[in-house]
Amino acid sequence: MDVLGLSLACTKHSFLVSDVNELPRVVSEAFSIAKQGRPGPVLIDITKDVQLADASHLADYPLPQEQEFPYPEHEIAQALQMLAQAKKPILYVGGGVAMSQGVEALRSFVKQTQIPVVSTLKGLGCANAFDANYLGMLGMHGTKAANYAVQRSDLLIAVGARFDDRVTGRLNTFAPNAKVIHIDIDYAELNKLKQAHIALLGDAKVLLPKLSQPLAIEAWQEEVQQLIAEYAWRYDHPGEAIYAPLLLKQLSDAKPENSIVTTDVGQHQMWSAQHMTLMRQKILLLLVG
Repeated sequence: MDVLGLSLACTKHSFLVSDVNELPRVVSEAFSIAKQGRPGPVLIDITKDVQLADASHLADYPLPQEQEFPYPEHEIAQALQMLAQAKKPILYVGGGVAMSQGVEALRSFVKQTQIPVVSTLKGLGCANAFDANYLGMLGMHGTKAANYAVQRSDLLIAVGARFDDRVTGRLNTFAPNAKVIHIDIDYAELNKLKQAHIALLGDAKVLLPKLSQPLAIEAWQEEVQQLIAEYAWRYDHPGEAIYAPLLLKQLSDAKPENSIVTTDVGQHQMWSAQHMTLMRQKILLLLVG
């Protein structure tokens, strides 16, 4: 079986090691590639004769250094000004925040700015679900409050998110009045689907502290609270049959905080995302792209 060939479509890179002396270099390069930019899998295919070979003579190979990005101060200053001038800013959180270990920086940014927050399916658990300005998941299966808030916003800060069609619907009608600041570690995602007014390439946990500042958005926060109250999930239902959203809400309230939730694909996956409160990232295990 051509393991190397099969892996090419689903890995960032694949190595075939046919010489034991190549092992240290290949392992070091593999870790470097896996961690650089958007994290992803790297395959090392080691031949049988290399597995049986004597490796006691191999010297240590230097571990890869963490990738560093040049952060343009001019664009950061523009983003700060745009944020300060916004009347209705909103933070759009994707799964890239968790992948970059940026949750602490994100929550600190939200605490300082008091900016309303919406999340993608893969971004659930990154923001504090009990924060007063948290609107929940947006998009096709999201909350009405989250979707209405995005549509009314005048500044959309996308962090580790890719403007997937399950979130945006028709791109030309998504957040039509909002300027866009897009933060992503993968250059290919910037301006790919939604043109950003400011595109910042880099690590969320480094960039978000650079953008933190108190915001005067009290009127917008009040409007967000009205949306949350008006469009809250309803759990009253007719009949005696089990009502899945209520069941999942009760299960969520009863589960320990360190619980891990896993789902298959289907309606129950969306119900879990909608009605279970997730306080940490990576505790909802999903079959998603």
